[in-house]
Amino acid sequence: MLEAIGNFFDSAKENFKIAGSYLVIGVGVFMGIAVGSQFTNETDILGFLGLEGICVGIAGLGVMGVWSVKKSAAKRIQTLNEKMILKLAAQTGGVVTPAEVAVATSLSLTDSQKILENLQSGGFLDMKITPKGDILYQVRGLLNDRDRNNAEDVL
Repeated sequence: MLEAIGNFFDSAKENFKIAGSYLVIGVGVFMGIAVGSQFTNETDILGFLGLEGICVGIAGLGVMGVWSVKKSAAKRIQTLNEKMILKLAAQTGGVVTPAEVAVATSLSLTDSQKILENLQSGGFLDMKITPKGDILYQVRGLLNDRDRNNAEDVL
């Protein structure tokens, strides 16, 4: 539980960094407009660029900021979900089913299946089928003691 809270605050801190970056960019745009208006002898900043240009610029920065924060948050959630699945797999001998993932985590059965399929297509899991037709996913790299002891030297 404490790890999940720590992960939440790490994610929030990252999002604030991104939002702060866009705020600095926005202030820089306004400073550039102000300095530019001085060089063109315009006393009215709006006369230099036009109200429409400023509105479009501000809207563009806002959209970029929201998109970036959402993208960062989605990536963070994906990473957290993968870690939950790997921890569960480590507790179950390296093998999990979508149903086991759904029961042990906050993920739905559909989301569990999608994440396991993505990890499998990425080469991180091997898919196996039981005689009853159940699909199992075995995590590559999570070895039991027998596999570790039977490993052979490469050379």
